[in-house]
Amino acid sequence: KSLHPSHIDRGQACMDKAPIAGNLSDPRAVIQTSFVPVVLVLCTPAAEKLCQTACNNTRFIDVLRSVLYQSPARRASVRLGEGTHEISDLKVRFMDITQLERPLDDAAALGNKVDESLPGDTFADIKIRTKADVPLFQRAYKDSTPWFDRYKVEFIRGVGSSEHEYFSHPVAVVIAAAADEANHIASLVKLYDPARPPVIFQEGRGDVTAPKLYALLQEGDVVPPAVEKKLVEMKNTFGNTSCTVVKLGDQKIDDRADGPKTVPRFVTDLVYRSVIPYVEKSISDLNEFVSASKKGSLQKMRNFFRLGAGGSGKTKEEEAPGNYIYGGSSVETATRRLADLLFMIQDYEAALANYRACAKDFNNEKTWHYFAGTQEMIGLCLFLLGRDVENFLDVANSTYQKSGRDRFAMRSTFFYGDILKLRGNFKTASDVYSRAAERDTDPFCSAILQEQAAFCYLFMSPPMFRKFSFRLIMAGLRFADINKRKHALRCYMWAYSVYEGKSWAAVDDHLHLSLVRHSYSLSRMNDALHYIQKLLAKNIQSFQKQNSIVREFLYICKAAGAVGGEAFPPIPIPVINNNAVRVYLNDYTPQGSDIIWNEMEDAFRLEDAVHNKGPARQGFDLWKAKEDTQLKTKISVVEEVIYVEVEIKNPLSVPLQFTHMHLTATLEPPTTPAAAPSSPTPFSPPPAHDPASSSPADPSSPAPVHSPRHDQCDWPASSEVSMAHAEPQATEGETAAVVQALLDELVARRGVQGFRVFPVDVLLGPQEVKRLRLALQPLKEGVLTIQGIAMCMCGSVWGRREFTLKQRRLNKTPQQRQTPTYEPNLTLTIKIAPPMPRLEVAFQDMPRYIYNGEVRRAGLTLHNCSTKTGLRNVRVRLSHSTFVTIGEDEKGSSHDAPLTSSGTSSMSSSSSGASSSLIPAIPVNVSVGPNETLTIPLWVIGGAVGSFTFCFLFYYESELPNREVRYRLTRCQAEVKVLPSIRVSAFTQQSATDLHAYVLGLDVENKDPNMAFGVKQVSCVSTVWRIDPLCQMQQGGLTVAGKQSFNSFFRISRAPTTEDSGASTTDTTKKAVSRHVGNKVHTDVLLDTAKQGVDSAEHPQLTFLRKEHALQRRIQAQQAHAHAHPHKDDRTTRPGAPTPDHTSAELDDHINKLDLIVFWEGSKQLGGPPTIFGQHNVPLVSFMPMHNKDPLLASPWGTMPRGNHLLAGRMRNDLVPVPLRFDIDSPAQVAHRFQSGSICVVPIKLHVANCSSYTSLTFDFTTLMPHELADPEHGRAMYAWAGTSAYLDISLAPQAQTSLDLSVCFFQPGVFNLNRFKFTVRAPDQPNQDVFSPFQHLISVEDGEVRE
Repeated sequence: KSLHPSHIDRGQACMDKAPIAGNLSDPRAVIQTSFVPVVLVLCTPAAEKLCQTACNNTRFIDVLRSVLYQSPARRASVRLGEGTHEISDLKVRFMDITQLERPLDDAAALGNKVDESLPGDTFADIKIRTKADVPLFQRAYKDSTPWFDRYKVEFIRGVGSSEHEYFSHPVAVVIAAAADEANHIASLVKLYDPARPPVIFQEGRGDVTAPKLYALLQEGDVVPPAVEKKLVEMKNTFGNTSCTVVKLGDQKIDDRADGPKTVPRFVTDLVYRSVIPYVEKSISDLNEFVSASKKGSLQKMRNFFRLGAGGSGKTKEEEAPGNYIYGGSSVETATRRLADLLFMIQDYEAALANYRACAKDFNNEKTWHYFAGTQEMIGLCLFLLGRDVENFLDVANSTYQKSGRDRFAMRSTFFYGDILKLRGNFKTASDVYSRAAERDTDPFCSAILQEQAAFCYLFMSPPMFRKFSFRLIMAGLRFADINKRKHALRCYMWAYSVYEGKSWAAVDDHLHLSLVRHSYSLSRMNDALHYIQKLLAKNIQSFQKQNSIVREFLYICKAAGAVGGEAFPPIPIPVINNNAVRVYLNDYTPQGSDIIWNEMEDAFRLEDAVHNKGPARQGFDLWKAKEDTQLKTKISVVEEVIYVEVEIKNPLSVPLQFTHMHLTATLEPPTTPAAAPSSPTPFSPPPAHDPASSSPADPSSPAPVHSPRHDQCDWPASSEVSMAHAEPQATEGETAAVVQALLDELVARRGVQGFRVFPVDVLLGPQEVKRLRLALQPLKEGVLTIQGIAMCMCGSVWGRREFTLKQRRLNKTPQQRQTPTYEPNLTLTIKIAPPMPRLEVAFQDMPRYIYNGEVRRAGLTLHNCSTKTGLRNVRVRLSHSTFVTIGEDEKGSSHDAPLTSSGTSSMSSSSSGASSSLIPAIPVNVSVGPNETLTIPLWVIGGAVGSFTFCFLFYYESELPNREVRYRLTRCQAEVKVLPSIRVSAFTQQSATDLHAYVLGLDVENKDPNMAFGVKQVSCVSTVWRIDPLCQMQQGGLTVAGKQSFNSFFRISRAPTTEDSGASTTDTTKKAVSRHVGNKVHTDVLLDTAKQGVDSAEHPQLTFLRKEHALQRRIQAQQAHAHAHPHKDDRTTRPGAPTPDHTSAELDDHINKLDLIVFWEGSKQLGGPPTIFGQHNVPLVSFMPMHNKDPLLASPWGTMPRGNHLLAGRMRNDLVPVPLRFDIDSPAQVAHRFQSGSICVVPIKLHVANCSSYTSLTFDFTTLMPHELADPEHGRAMYAWAGTSAYLDISLAPQAQTSLDLSVCFFQPGVFNLNRFKFTVRAPDQPNQDVFSPFQHLISVEDGEVRE
């Protein structure tokens, strides 16, 4: 058959990739294909040129190799003595004279050859982090290091010949010449002259008797007569059987039996007719020689006397050519050559016996490299026979090193390592590779050995990841030293997968820096950027190193941009504190107490739903975590600026400059397109020109874009961070318009339109933190998603940093609990609605400091920022409703009517006045036109001592309908500190002189040592009661200096009824004025006669009282509810929700309660002019027991209404008030003559009244004996009761009274207390309750006549 060019191509590829057939990672195949008979090929230059012309630039020796390795297995039989040995697949190696003369001249060239023959993509795709990743890696990379196997085979083949082994000695010689050569005989003789053979034969590295085959190369299928004539001349010169013609070309197969020999047939004839016969003859001759030598007497004597090497009596110089120790005729040489020939024909048992035989002689004679060679081959024979190799290969390796045969030591290392890996002994294999790599060898060889050691550590059980990574890093360093960056990058990537996230600073720096540089050198820009970002994120290097890294980063980013990267690629710095990212809208700022704001916003949402009889529509406040994700989206308005507060940090030790920093976002169009309006409205789409370029005063006049206002909401300040406003800034040679144009161009590159950004320049010092407020102005409707910030770093590299906000883990369904599922965080997602009016609120004359109880007048300014439409239906909710009231200060003004009517039901959740979401909103009853400003009055009172933040939440609607948003909210707040002034407390008791009157005491204490306060008036508001002073009023009123207090007393009595609600009753002496206002009685007691009084029924005095009254009423209701349900979780009840045990009407109908207002003035010095004015409200002052409908003071008798058992059975009977009033009517002084021997008997009357208006009263009256309830300090009583001592079953109707006649006996003169009696009050289904006299009734008894 002729050799087809395609065969030659495949043969060349086979040579490049697998010079030896079989699995290169299988040590058995490597051994059997490495130790085979060698055929020397000699070609004339003309023959090489002819072969390259005919066979696609392929040398003649490569043509022979390709035919040999593409042919099927050649089975052969070799005669060994009287028997035969079968060879399953006989291979030979074709080598030229250069390979035999100069083996492995350039180790680096071998590494390059192996590296170039491998595929280009050898990078790691699988991360190795845990034990579970190892099987995945083994399945993905069955041949993880093909370059190692390739290098190993090429190295073994290129070891060359040595005097201690005969595997590289040629068993045949092929000598080829071109058919067109003029003197072909001379050319052939020149290649191999029997009289003067090549150097290898002269040095004893070849047998001159080996068969020679002479080939005449002819291109084409037809042999010309001239060529046949030359063939005849060759046969006459070199022999008839050793000469042939080899045809080269594209001819078809020639089936003629007598045709000329082609290349395949030539190779077959060479193997079967030359190689095998020569091997058979050599084995036979060597067997006879060895046997005869061992039987001879001379050999026995030599062995006995341990003679030197050589065998015959000749010296080493005479017997051994070159540097050979043993001569060619020595028995050791013959035995070793015989063993090598047997090994090459795969008779491993016979070869093993001969290796063992000569190993003893080499060891005894200390010829160490000979001994090492036999130990190596003994180990390989044992392995191929399936036996334990023990430590033969290890001994061979160390002995080779001892004798200086490093190439053969490395060969034994390859064999030993492969055998250990095949048998799973990875621990020993890693040690073998590591020791070999640390010797002074070829850097490429050392690198691949380190890599093999690393994988041995990985494939152990359990894997040793740290040693695996360490050896890979060592391999990467060696690869980098010889510029094998592809291999170095792969090693570093595998090692990085283990070290990633371990927080080892030095290792991370080395790995990241190496990965960056190798990735960049291989044009892997994305990987280089990724790893240098990781390197910058660690930021633990020194200043000099960080400076170098930053410059390298900028250079790589520029190169990546030139290749065609993103307009804003991600960069690792600056670091963004994602927990501090805040979005500021014109309707929302996140400062203050979120709970208070959320309660008030929820209340407006509920009111809107009830008012419109449907589900609540979206408002600007409703972005809380609801089940419907749409409710969490914030809402803004077209053309209104959105602010994002970002906290950034420079983690490096070098300063960094960032220019043109701005927000990045996407604006998606609305999902449902809105219908076009039937007529032009202020909500029409914006014009073609810049929407922000119109002046508010004249919409038609263009104006440059103005910077966003930062005073539209209260921004939180921080003293720990530097603040920078996100306004367009003009730098040298660059105006704000130029900056904006640059940003517009960059935004246009990303295909984003519909919003405008405002850049800012920032300089971050080393480790500096700054808080920025960046602005963005939407110009169209849609859904705006803010993604992060973009900037130009150091004036050369554009990049971006994205926000990564925390997401809430969902845990509602079993699937969510098994598979982590997170709720989308829509903090940075904003819905852009059509234009709407916007309300701005500002305070006028709002005090920062105020005294407790002081009343100040301030104002609220309402401004409509819209120039297109007005706003209406303005309402407000207050966080501290008892501190503030809104309304006109004119007498009888109707503007405050809604406020005062709703103020009575406004309740606060605490004593400080924090409002609840159930408080009705206060209508302001104003409409603000486009670009209009209104001012409304505001009254502030210091309700409690402390620092307070007054939160005002304004609700308003547009005058024109809006399809997206029905209402908007505006927040406004003020910080007020309330200073201490006076403390007012009230106490009551029964009157000792009147059954239907009570005594009211006021205790006033001055808490401020630097102020003097004077009480000018005391007013009472009640249903039926009025008050009168019990002391004479004086000019100047009651004044109390610093840290002093005083008491004042008043009489509580029923006010006279009148049909005229405006009638009044005046006590001109005591300055008490009472009048009916609605269903209330207002009594004003002027304590300072020199000044005009204050009308307690006017605004804002009465408004503040009503607010305080509502607050205390709610507190009492909550306390009662807590007593009724002590084990109920308070969190299950909404603050301010009505309890089932009472209603507001029941609490407000108590006729035995009254509200007090104490008006005062304050001055800096005692008697000085007043500087401040205030009032202290004391609501719900109780002075007598309540009826049974009262849940706080209900009595245990009478019929209880259904479900109204709030305190029944929960309060001790002796603590429950009894509606029983009594009074003793007796003379104050009595005279009696005790010398006459008679006792003094005085008649008295006891008046008893039922003060309840609802319940009848049944009781027993009993007098006490002198010894009963005696006072331990005074002993027995000195009087006794006479006559009727008890009255039983006395019943009194509501508001009824009766009189009991009694007599008392005195035995001696003195002053006596007539209080020794008791009442036993009875109630159905309740134990009896004893009531004793709580006060004294004194009577004076004198001895003698009564003086007139």
